[in-house]
Amino acid sequence: MKRQIFWVGPMILVALTLGCATGKSSRLQQPQETTRKANVTDYASEGKTWYIGASVRASRMAGPTRSMIPVNLIIVNKNAVPSKVSRESLVLETPDGTLLPVVTYEQFESDYRDDRADLNAGVEWIERHAGRFPDPPFTWMDLDFFPIRNPSVNPRDTIDVRARYLVHGYVYFGKPSEDYEFPAGKYKLLFTPSPGTDTIVLELFPF
Repeated sequence: MKRQIFWVGPMILVALTLGCATGKSSRLQQPQETTRKANVTDYASEGKTWYIGASVRASRMAGPTRSMIPVNLIIVNKNAVPSKVSRESLVLETPDGTLLPVVTYEQFESDYRDDRADLNAGVEWIERHAGRFPDPPFTWMDLDFFPIRNPSVNPRDTIDVRARYLVHGYVYFGKPSEDYEFPAGKYKLLFTPSPGTDTIVLELFPF
């Protein structure tokens, strides 16, 4: 499926074809290069319809030795049609071109133990967005793809995001194999809401 190319300030929407959840990506046009800044862990991309914010503070603090990359997300439907955000809406592209899907909740529950520390690392970042997108007029919701381990909360696979809705929470991207090592360099978070044909690309440095 072809993707159109848009330029909106710092946001870059690029054409790409996702053949499968993992593997190599192909792209009609490469986005502009950015460089890593040691003290920068927060990234954002904003257009007329969507705001996407990502914090990699938890990942930067732990380094690339974990089995998963935690990314703290804020997704705001500013003025788009009612949309769905699912696990399949989010893919992380590594510097070597590998596409990492969001892990299943079963993988997360079995293999990951640092989620409470991740939540603590993201509190200040979430609070800063409360001033930018106050409730009301924005409606805040937990993403809940990976809720804190609590039998009263069931993990979601999909969440409805209407206009002026903000969803926030961690997503986790896992290694494609046990011997894979997360490379250093620029990663790309690929976000495709449904319905929609355009993919938002947010560049970030988790390590």
